[in-house]
Amino acid sequence: MSNEEPQQGDPLGTLLFSNTVQPLLLSLQMELVLEFLDDFSLVGHQNQVAGDVQQILEAVVRMGLSLNVNK
Repeated sequence: MSNEEPQQGDPLGTLLFSNTVQPLLLSLQMELVLEFLDDFSLVGHQNQVAGDVQQILEAVVRMGLSLNVNK
């Protein structure tokens, strides 16, 4: 068993990532969450968006990921 993550372009990488973040996305309070591969869009009231972004920021640290807020 390897301790390395899938390489970029590996078709299983997208599936593994999606399976990992799906519980997080389902726990959000947003009216609408759009996801395509590793890009997410949150649609809702400003307070909901702020709260869900904070929840995402805390969760990705625990997962060993990072959020690119410049996008």
